Amino acid sequence: MEHRSIGSLSIGGRDLRRPHQLGQRPDFHPGGRVLATGSADQSVHLVDLSDVEHPRPLAPPITGHTNAVHTTEFDHDGTRLVSGSVDGSICLWDLTDQTHPIAFGRPLRQKRLTVITAAPAGGLLAIGSPNELVQLWTLDLDVAVRRICESTSDTLTEPVWRRYVSEDIDFAPPCGT
Repeated sequence: MEHRSIGSLSIGGRDLRRPHQLGQRPDFHPGGRVLATGSADQSVHLVDLSDVEHPRPLAPPITGHTNAVHTTEFDHDGTRLVSGSVDGSICLWDLTDQTHPIAFGRPLRQKRLTVITAAPAGGLLAIGSPNELVQLWTLDLDVAVRRICESTSDTLTEPVWRRYVSEDIDFAPPCGT
């Protein structure tokens, strides 16, 4: 296997070769021609590697974190991307159109996280933290709603929905309220 450097990674005219500017854990799209990497500028960059000699931005920087982004992970089919920041925020992005990523809701919060990885079969994230705790999160909305409804009773009021789910999505109590 041949190993060679493609030189510095420059995205949008900015040289991102210095370690403090790139995320600690970039990830390749399952198709192998797109790289996702976090940055100290609080954003995620999608890089088109169709021509590895001339990498180029695939989309504008993806924003949503409030501190440096240090981990990224594509799901099994590459239609979603998860990013994690040193501030403990976790963002989920819809990449159905890779040139126009869309946030799935608001960032989730962890006290601290070190790495995020997706199950190869999809639907499950493992989130590692510095205290050696690993949490498993489902990406299956129906499973998540069922678990929430089983463990709570009528606590998802419209104000709570607006605060934690979305101000833009019509209030729809999932537990039959």
